Amino acid sequence: MATVYLAEQVSLNRQVALKVMSPALVATDSEFCDRFVNEGRIVAKLRHPYIVTIHDIGCSDNIYFMAMEYCPGGALKERIADGRARAHPLLIVRQIAAALGYAHDHSFIHRDVKPANILFRDDGTVALSDFGIAKLVDANTRITREGCAIGTPEYMSPEQAAGKPLAPTADLYSLGVVLYEMLTGNKPYRGPDPLAVAMQHASAAIPRLPTEHLSLQHLLDGLLAKQPAERFATAGQLIAEIDALERARPQPVDEDATQFLDTTSLAGLGETAQLPTAPATTSRRLAPLWIGAAVIAAAGLAWLGLDWLPAPRSSDTGAQTTISIKPIDDDSTRDLPPEVARRVGRLLETAEMHMAVQRLCAPVGSSARDAYAMVIELDPLNKGARQALRRLDAQCEAQ
Repeated sequence: MATVYLAEQVSLNRQVALKVMSPALVATDSEFCDRFVNEGRIVAKLRHPYIVTIHDIGCSDNIYFMAMEYCPGGALKERIADGRARAHPLLIVRQIAAALGYAHDHSFIHRDVKPANILFRDDGTVALSDFGIAKLVDANTRITREGCAIGTPEYMSPEQAAGKPLAPTADLYSLGVVLYEMLTGNKPYRGPDPLAVAMQHASAAIPRLPTEHLSLQHLLDGLLAKQPAERFATAGQLIAEIDALERARPQPVDEDATQFLDTTSLAGLGETAQLPTAPATTSRRLAPLWIGAAVIAAAGLAWLGLDWLPAPRSSDTGAQTTISIKPIDDDSTRDLPPEVARRVGRLLETAEMHMAVQRLCAPVGSSARDAYAMVIELDPLNKGARQALRRLDAQCEAQ
């Protein structure tokens, strides 16, 4: 559709990325011209730290061009290929979520979130680009035909691939695909042609993350749910979940130990900021447990004496609807908002997976203990999670 050149804006003595639309497309299809102009108008309205800045747009001798900020750090696609994206995946996801949330608040859906459209500035912060197929929600002007899927098949939500009306949750689904690719180096669904890929997005199970990333499985589940109503409802909810992951990390007791990240400043950090790792010495160190993995997997939560009920998934997300969860050893029933109930259910499932592979209290940030701590943060009265946490603490401190 267009070619991007590195150019110099002589009047301001600065480098810019110059996006020039293909003259052949201009001559043969006016719809591409509409998309090109649409992108410039959209991005010009969206002024956000994590959205690329447009300097100018115009047409000269029937050549459409757009001058935008130059991002020397390249694209996320390259960082996934060479493994650099694995260093700070949540930081990148959080920044893109912030950009999407801002766009959604201004009634725009990006519709093409993918690594090639996520750029890096020289300070390491991201810049979401390529709003060429973005759509103004409820806009009267149409630049695509009804029922026609547009975007990149490997990153499309099921409803987008089917050409159905979209909500902001479609962008969050695409961001979930990006997260999976950053963590594993692979796309979650692949096939010989776009149709085969689209069918997998619509019906294949959500992929399981490798053991070292189990603590993020509930996050992925909340992004890649097949039904939009079962995903994170907003980018803000996704950001809150990422922040909760950081807060759930146990604090080091050594005075000179590396301090954990203050999540209030997470949004402003670039690639050069180092996310903390677990200190070498902590008050809870997992000693080898001489219990067969098969026994742990079979006994699972029974070893902890738990009897929790996973939160059911509901397609009804109305503001007045609630989902009931009955905690262990408690005859009363509490009502939780549907989204909170789903998040609690996903976290409990993640905790069970950690238990099955003996990741009880370590590694820090990816263990059963961390998952239960997040459940308690969301649902302070959850007796099952509290009981599990007490027993895990006692077990690990005794080793």
